[in-house]
Amino acid sequence: MSRSLRVQPRRVLSALMASALTLVPLVLPLAGCDQPDYAPPTLIDHLRVIAVRAEPPYLGVAETNLELLAVGHDPQQPLCYAWSLCLFAWQEGGNYRCIDPELAVDLGNGPSARASVLDLLPLLPKVPEVLQRKGLLPPDELGGAGNGPDGGGGGGTDGATDAGDEQQGLEVQVLFQVSERALWGDACPDTATALAEPCPDRARCVAGFKGVALGVDGEGQPDPRYAHANPTLTGVLYGEHGWPEATTLLLSPYRAEPAPATPALPDTTGLRLEPTFPPSTLEVIQKSADPGLPDVQETLVFSFFSTQGTFDYVQTGDNVPSNGFRPEAVADDATAAARAVQLWIVARDNRGGVTWLTRRAEMAAPGAIPDDCIAKLPGASTCVAR
Repeated sequence: MSRSLRVQPRRVLSALMASALTLVPLVLPLAGCDQPDYAPPTLIDHLRVIAVRAEPPYLGVAETNLELLAVGHDPQQPLCYAWSLCLFAWQEGGNYRCIDPELAVDLGNGPSARASVLDLLPLLPKVPEVLQRKGLLPPDELGGAGNGPDGGGGGGTDGATDAGDEQQGLEVQVLFQVSERALWGDACPDTATALAEPCPDRARCVAGFKGVALGVDGEGQPDPRYAHANPTLTGVLYGEHGWPEATTLLLSPYRAEPAPATPALPDTTGLRLEPTFPPSTLEVIQKSADPGLPDVQETLVFSFFSTQGTFDYVQTGDNVPSNGFRPEAVADDATAAARAVQLWIVARDNRGGVTWLTRRAEMAAPGAIPDDCIAKLPGASTCVAR
């Protein structure tokens, strides 16, 4: 078929939107519950996917690149990947899957995947029959006279606008699985096999999805409501100092100080970490109609992860992005591998944009940094005091 973008019939779009509002996905969190019997959700001690990024963070005519941040695995062991683009997905049989193979596109088995709105075009004509067969929409809602987007179909629009509002909030899911290749006998499965059943071992396999909004209008042009950029991180501060990406920070264990007579609410405990970002990364979502009121801007949420130690908070926001990191002690004769610490900070905006940064640290050997320091860059003349 031709890869040129065509405006779809309004009836199909109406049914598609009605279905999207009916089949609200049940989001399955990738991290475990934060309960006393569980390791903290910030601790990376087995294979996990802590972020999935689409670049750009929407589907357009040009291809979008998808990649995931898999952590906690042995870097020497190869991984298997599977990707699938799905119009509608739901939880079924303990697995998150596409409601029908006819509404899915195999995106391959590489570490990353590529997709565009053009991949959806062959699927749209199949929507009415699939949804009717699944019993998700009655036949008259899919094709009866007078049931266009302004009619009685109940597609979630008020009938006052054209195709732009018909597509408001329209999101498709990119399903994925990443696993250790040894889990499959050293032969990675194809996409259909990998996604057909739940992971056989959740410590060695992770399945999930990334919701991606359509960022074009009915003519295939960028829709300014949804065509936006991923957030940008410029770095991270430890204390008040910049932490260069290529430098391993020396750490000493956190030691709690005696509680003062007059308790205070400290900014952070342990080592203060603060992700930095340019103000421009908070894009304007909607211009204010009132000159006296600010525009509606994106917000950022920062998630923190590490291979050891704990944080004050699982997440922080762009208004107060800093967090406190409390490194844990290791034995004096610990190996270099046991002393190694890796940290990740993931930034998400409220329109599906994602980015991240990684830093490496090391629990210092006895005498490597002054006893009153909690962190110090090798060769630096100053340190961060406890």
